[in-house]
Amino acid sequence: MSVVQDTLVGVNRLTRPTEFFTRREYMNLLVHSKRWDGRIPPPAKTDPLPLWSGQQVVSALLPAVYLAMGNKVWDEEKGKSDPNYVIIQNGTVQQGVLDGDIFDKALIHILYNDFSPEMTIDFLDSLQAVVAAYLQNSGFSVGLSDLIADGETLETIAGDLSELKKKIESIQLQVHMGVFDNTSGRTNQEEFESKVFQTLDKSIGAAGKTGLRSLASNNRMVNMVKCGSKGADLNIAQMIALLGQQSIEGKRIAYGFQDRTLPHFKRYDDGADARGFIESSFVKGLNPAEFFFHAMTGREGLIDTAVKTADSGYMQRQLVKTMEDLMTYHDGSVRDAGGLIVQFAYGDDGTSATKIENQPIGIAKLSDSEIRERFTVADAAAAASQAHISAIFTDRDILVNNVWNGRVDKTVQSAVHLPRLIANAI
Repeated sequence: MSVVQDTLVGVNRLTRPTEFFTRREYMNLLVHSKRWDGRIPPPAKTDPLPLWSGQQVVSALLPAVYLAMGNKVWDEEKGKSDPNYVIIQNGTVQQGVLDGDIFDKALIHILYNDFSPEMTIDFLDSLQAVVAAYLQNSGFSVGLSDLIADGETLETIAGDLSELKKKIESIQLQVHMGVFDNTSGRTNQEEFESKVFQTLDKSIGAAGKTGLRSLASNNRMVNMVKCGSKGADLNIAQMIALLGQQSIEGKRIAYGFQDRTLPHFKRYDDGADARGFIESSFVKGLNPAEFFFHAMTGREGLIDTAVKTADSGYMQRQLVKTMEDLMTYHDGSVRDAGGLIVQFAYGDDGTSATKIENQPIGIAKLSDSEIRERFTVADAAAAASQAHISAIFTDRDILVNNVWNGRVDKTVQSAVHLPRLIANAI
């Protein structure tokens, strides 16, 4: 359970640092809330007139919760002062723009665990009502203007496509001249197809990034994707740049009748266009051959959906019927109806999965010298400091070797979120 679609894109826009309201507008929004107690905080700014921020609107709906994490577009290199790093202290949004990651990965779960299911329901109901009122006043619609790239961008994409075609022609020429480099152990045909497919498949990512850079930060299509309410970068890339390589079963479109994919091409044509590469975008429109290629992959997607639904549904039923008699006994073990032990502790750790949270832990990436520099204390307590540092070395090694199995991770899972407990206490 989380915030989705209209409410998500609305709360994302509401918490932008540029969003401000007069006293009357602030009250008109919060009158829709179940949780507002009627108190009005001091305005976020007073010059030239008193104005309240969108972050203050959301703060009025929150209980005294603590949260500190980056949102979906936060760049770790920019640090915690970046506007995309969210800090909620004692129920007040002090910094950051809320998006799907904040709600899905943290906030709703924290409200449920630290407060109550009823509190969580009231917050979601209030947020949805307040954001709906905000969107009615501010408006949010998507149109063709959100998908028009500038001329320079279109020229860049066209130039990249021209270079791409030259690469494919070069690979074809190597095959025809007998100088194709194949050290894979596969046949030349298989290796050729693999190289061409990989080259073409990367094109949509590169062209998509070029197209996305041309769109303004307040572009409504980008806004939906960045906040996580709907769509992905790939959808925008296909609309403004190109559809890219169409694939069936992970390969380029195979020959049909008469040794060609469609009647529009010559026999044995292995070029990009003839094997399902679409260089048009949805805004530009597809030519007939491109339309047919796109329909082929669309049909595969429909069939996959139908088949996978039946397979996964049957698999789920088998799991449910197999485990329906399992229960947790008073001694903590999991047993079946006959009393046979399936697990000595539920989930091997005896903890409800609904309570588990990711907790940041930074010592794994620190070298010995960095740990000494950070944790060494004054000379008066040098002996105790050395013992403490030795214990940190041991803890770090146990984490990396026994918990993360050699990987260097940043989080551990636990039902007790220590950083939040400490932050709430102080």
